[in-house]
Amino acid sequence: MQEALQKERVIEQLQNNGYKPGIFVYGTAEAASSYILNFTEKGIVFLALNVTCSGYISHSFLAIENIKAITFKKGIFLYTLTIFTADGIKHKLTIPSRALGVGWQKDNVIQAQEFLQEYFQQRQGIPVKKI
Repeated sequence: MQEALQKERVIEQLQNNGYKPGIFVYGTAEAASSYILNFTEKGIVFLALNVTCSGYISHSFLAIENIKAITFKKGIFLYTLTIFTADGIKHKLTIPSRALGVGWQKDNVIQAQEFLQEYFQQRQGIPVKKI
C-alpha cells in the first residue's frame, strides 16, 4: 500500500497542517496529480501527493464561502467531482469508487456524497448536483 494513503497517515498529515479530519477521499486531477480531499463543515482541504503516493508535497484549503456549486457525476467505476468557486475557477477531479490498497475509499466516497448533499446543500445552500 502507498504509505501516504494509509488512513492513519492521512489523519496525521491533516492534523499536522492544522486541519480537522473530516470525510476524506482519494482522487486525481486532470494533470494526473493525486490528492486526498478532506470534506469538513468549514470547506475542503486538498492534500497533494507525490507521484508514488508515498508522501505529501503540499496542501491547500477552499473555504465553504468560496464554493459556488458542486457536481458529483457517477460513472461505472469512477466519479467526477467538479467544484465551482465564487471567483470562476473550476476544479475537476476523478474519484475512484474503490482504490487498490485503500480500504477506506469505498465507504468514504458514499459518506462524502451524503455529507455534500446534507451539509453543503441543505445547511449552507450550495447547490450539489448528483448526475
